[in-house]
Amino acid sequence: MKIVSIELQLVWNSFSIPTLKAILNERFVGIAPTGTSKSQREAPDVAPSKALKRFEKVKHLLLGRFTLKTFDEKLKELLPILGTSATTALSLAFFNATFSVENIRVIPSLLGNILGGGKHSPSSRQRIQEILIVPKSRNVRKGMELSSLAWHRVREELEELGALLGLNLEFAWTHRLADYDALKLASRLCEEYDLALGIDVAATHFYRDGKYHIAGRPLGKKS
Repeated sequence: MKIVSIELQLVWNSFSIPTLKAILNERFVGIAPTGTSKSQREAPDVAPSKALKRFEKVKHLLLGRFTLKTFDEKLKELLPILGTSATTALSLAFFNATFSVENIRVIPSLLGNILGGGKHSPSSRQRIQEILIVPKSRNVRKGMELSSLAWHRVREELEELGALLGLNLEFAWTHRLADYDALKLASRLCEEYDLALGIDVAATHFYRDGKYHIAGRPLGKKS
């Protein structure tokens, strides 16, 4: 694909935090998300305002013909200059452009966050950062319906157990259940609503002294 114009703009996410929006060929858009927590090995970011100024000096390097692979390779070279927000927005914009130009139909696969813990939900007893659900149905509308039903059921069951605390920033339910009990609840509902179970552990947040400390037990890397 050939890039003839490329721009970065400052925008605000749903938490009113500034992030970056990329626009390729005046049409194709990508916006960098903002995470609540960061990995210890995550690439360093650059403040959006600073990234915008730096981008003006290097954007000519991103004009011309690229494939997905060669464009991301170029972004990787520019990562120390632009940071992760800028390069993520640019990569997403190029991804969207490629599939649009080549007329490849992308079927979305939904991912729902139903039970929150860890850094995302400090009030929760759950240490795992996210317990997720993924619809198995190839029908997007059906998948949304089943995910919504499961999300509401989680609230109802937490209320019955007297364990409901509220919602976190990502609209996952926060609660007083331990990890094992939260996983059992999610697993049972996945079977009932034909969903797959997923987790985002974010294990570095309970890793110290060479062990993962969860449910009162120190676990080694092989556990």
